[in-house]
Amino acid sequence: MHAKRHALLARLLIEANGGLEKSADNCRLDKSQLQRFCDTRYRQWMPADVIDDLEAACGRKIYSLALAAAEPSTEAIDSLLVEACEFSEETAILQRAIRKAVEDGRIDEVLEGPQIDRLLELTEQRLRDLRAARDRSRPA
Repeated sequence: MHAKRHALLARLLIEANGGLEKSADNCRLDKSQLQRFCDTRYRQWMPADVIDDLEAACGRKIYSLALAAAEPSTEAIDSLLVEACEFSEETAILQRAIRKAVEDGRIDEVLEGPQIDRLLELTEQRLRDLRAARDRSRPA
């Protein structure tokens, strides 16, 4: 989650508590400390206990639900690992085929060339799959 999103969530939570003064009454921090969470220049994130106190006071899970939603699922992380391994394996097969093809100093375009081209296509597809898995693993 990026700094702008943290600042927005802090502002929304503070507003849900009736502003800075009332929010300060509902947690352990003072108004100036709470204000810093709303300003991206400070790059400070609201502590979990303060989030908990403010959400309890307003009765709404504004910040914590957004944090939970921002975490990638375990399935997405597992998929990323699987795709990375499959890409690596596909690349090793391609490397082996190229190494074997160039042993004699040239590539036979009748036998070896088409095989290398097929393996390149498979490797490129694996890379696309890996990129898609990485995109799924990114926090919202």
